[in-house]
Amino acid sequence: MKGNHMVDLEVNRDRYISLFGAEPTKQGEIERIEEILSIYFPDDFKAISKFYRGGILGTISHNSISFAGPATNITEETLRLRGSIDLPPHFVVLAEEPASLIVLNTKPTVELPAVIWCDQSDVYRLGDSVQDMQRPRTWRSYLEFFCFLVDREIAVRNEK
Repeated sequence: MKGNHMVDLEVNRDRYISLFGAEPTKQGEIERIEEILSIYFPDDFKAISKFYRGGILGTISHNSISFAGPATNITEETLRLRGSIDLPPHFVVLAEEPASLIVLNTKPTVELPAVIWCDQSDVYRLGDSVQDMQRPRTWRSYLEFFCFLVDREIAVRNEK
């Protein structure tokens, strides 16, 4: 990661740690998940996993960044949805919100961004483009999505 992305990462790492403290993903966990799911995580996801391991952020309960429970985790949830709805193999399930799904696309393109938050009826349309979906929220990178979550967390806390 270079340029502004590195600044965004450092700023948002510090903002996150000021809210929650550092909660790193266990050592070796990312590599094990990549092996099990036959994917490669983007560099920004790996960098963020060094201080964030999943859990509630921005009012969203994210799956833990691990390959086994007891908490819901990205590995088991991804495998479950690959089996039940034929989730394409380059997607990883980050979170399941009421009537919606948030996925990480490990092979992003212009037509299919890195993070997609879609309605449950659009889950079956995850494939080559978001064009046919009903108003999905998208982010070009996991870092961009993470910045959104930190901003949202701060806004919610300031409302109280």
